[in-house]
Formats: sequence, structure tokens, C-alpha cells
Amino acid sequence: MRGAFAVLGVALLMGCISGCTSRTAEPAPDATPDHGGSGRSVPAKTSETAETTGATVTSPAPSAEDEQPYEHPPVPPAPSFYCRKGAFCDDFEGAFPIALWTERFAVGNASTSLASISATSGAHSLEVTSNDATSAGYLRFAGKTVGTDWAGVAQFAFRASSLPVTSLAGPAIAVIREGGDPVSIGVVLDEDGLVLVQREGQAVVARSVLAPARADHWFRVTIGFEASAPRAGGVRFGRVETTVDDGDLLSHDLRVPAASGGLEFFAGVTRGDTSPSTAQVDDVSFFVF
Repeated sequence: MRGAFAVLGVALLMGCISGCTSRTAEPAPDATPDHGGSGRSVPAKTSETAETTGATVTSPAPSAEDEQPYEHPPVPPAPSFYCRKGAFCDDFEGAFPIALWTERFAVGNASTSLASISATSGAHSLEVTSNDATSAGYLRFAGKTVGTDWAGVAQFAFRASSLPVTSLAGPAIAVIREGGDPVSIGVVLDEDGLVLVQREGQAVVARSVLAPARADHWFRVTIGFEASAPRAGGVRFGRVETTVDDGDLLSHDLRVPAASGGLEFFAGVTRGDTSPSTAQVDDVSFFVF
């Protein structure tokens, strides 16, 4: 079970140009003596006069390199989407609705469609529009039934066009337990940031902030699981490890009994904001060991 998740310049230099007549300038290296009796050295070539000293100053001719226009460095290419062997994957570059998914779900006047924007080098993503907190729109994938001990990893990109007024719930993994409330682990965008939320039924059991809140930003999220049956008197059901945008690896206690049931993945908006919102999901990958 261990190792199931592997992811994982200012100095300011000022020249004395004006008001510095108290110091005598040293001869320039290419200067020639003034045989007129002044005792000063005069530069061999002159082009500009410094008004403050009356001395003549040489300016070097611009080089061919200096005259070249500035070229901006090339923009790095967008990353590509990779699907590991045996994983359920969708980069939303195919026809829609997607035949890979078990169900296309929309409630409360929410809608799902393909958008002409991608988290990687593709051209499309799944887009969901929702109206209020009672609306949701997503694609559901019903995976295998898991036992008391299992491990897996989910990856996806999630983006909201604007920051929510209250909160916007995004993709989630759920275990539909026999004879018990379903449990889920997913991401929510709210005033705290991008948050990992663990639920049992509708009750929030644990929250962990993963990244600051940002609008118009693709959050690239990886969630790894090691789930197990609860030990006697314990409330820890395993471990969850996360990364966002290839950042630090964060470890969290799994606080919900995510075992012994049907495993499902939801891509989209699983709960809308209190105001109309638009969000995108891309590059979904889900693998169970």
C-alpha cells in the first residue's frame, strides 16, 4: 500500500555629472598631451562636451550588436496530457457527450458542454455553467468496487472564470457504501482558497487549504489515496496526499471511511455557487491500484 502515490536580484550606481567641479578628471587612456601649455590631456577623438567641466568626452560608436532589435525569449510550449496504462482518462478532445462516462448529470438549470480552452496543449475542456447553490453539472464515472484496503490516484485540472461569492465545488471522488452514507473527497474554491474537503453524506468532516484562490487559473491537482478499514477506537481511515501545480507534497489524514463500496469520479461542478458561475475541467485521470 505504501508508495501508492508518487507524484509527486539591486545595486544603484550614480555618476557625478553635475556639481562636481572640485575634482580633476584623470586623462582617458587614449588621450594625447596638449602641447599648448595647458598641462591637460585632450582626448584623441571627441564627440560630446560635458558642460560642468568644459572637458571633452569620448562616446564609443554603437556596436552592431547594440543596434540589433531586442528579441523576447520564446514562450515554452504548453504541457501535454499523459494517460498511464490502465487508467481512466479523458482530455475532452473527442466528441461530446463523452461515451467514456457513465452519466451526464445536470440539475438546477446547470449545463455541461465543450469549451474552446485547454489546460494543456489540447483545444477543448469540459465547461459547466451553474446558477445557484442548488445547481450542479458534471460527468460521472462509475469505477470498480473497492474493499477495506485500497489505493489510487486522481488527477485533473480545474478552473473558475471568476472567484465565487460563497463557494464552488469542483471534481470529487466518492465511495458509495452499502448501508451507509456515501463519502467523498473533492476540491472546493472559496474565500480560503482551493480547499480539499472530506464529506460523509452532506456533513463536512475535514478541510485542508491546498492553494490560494485564483480566478482564470488552471489548478493542476493530484490526489493520492491509501484507504483502510478503521482501527479500533480510531477515526483515521488512511492517508491522502496532494499536490497543486507541481508544488509541495501535502499529507492529510483520511477522516472518512472511504472503503467497501462502489468507487465513482465526478468531473465538473458538484455544487454551484450562490451566484451564476462558469468553470472548466480538463485532463482527467483516475487509477486504482
